[in-house]
Amino acid sequence: MKSKIGISMMIAGCFSIMAAVCIAGLNIFSDVSSGKKSADVLSVLENQIEKQNENFIYTENIAEESLKTLSVGDNTFTGIISIPEIGVELPVMSSWSYENLDVSPCLYYEDSGKKVIAAHNYSSHFGRIKELVSGDYIFFTDTRNNITMYEVITTEILDSRDTEKMISGDEWDMTLFTCTLSGTQRVTVRAREISDFKNN
Repeated sequence: MKSKIGISMMIAGCFSIMAAVCIAGLNIFSDVSSGKKSADVLSVLENQIEKQNENFIYTENIAEESLKTLSVGDNTFTGIISIPEIGVELPVMSSWSYENLDVSPCLYYEDSGKKVIAAHNYSSHFGRIKELVSGDYIFFTDTRNNITMYEVITTEILDSRDTEKMISGDEWDMTLFTCTLSGTQRVTVRAREISDFKNN
């Protein structure tokens, strides 16, 4: 009897290991696939921005400008986010959905120049934003080739249902967020615009 129980437990354990390997493999595949999609879009988007802006137009305060979008395939994009500290440069889609998140980070919320950008926690997307600390920089290039610089002021963990806290607050101008591994919380990075930053 004990031997049968032991065999059953071994079989169950093997199935559990196989399931874990399959899930890990699927996550890796999704990460690589999304990274490739983003890289492909980024290349096209950079070319479109360059063609549209033969003479670069720089403004000191782009927060007052309405965002313009460019289309790549069936999707529209509002710009490019760059985070040198963690080696990230990605297109940002102009509206969010779970389907859109599989392609690139998405503009989750925007009002009066304040932006909230969401992305999957893939290593190719926002998987490393938890490493950002106060003083690190984030750059956002819009479709007019205006570049805004932001300085990280804090990183916090929010409950996945706390939408109001995600978008509220006067002390920040940009928020980046992604899921924790459990999916029940959000790694949230707050940043303030550097208003005297000049594009060169």
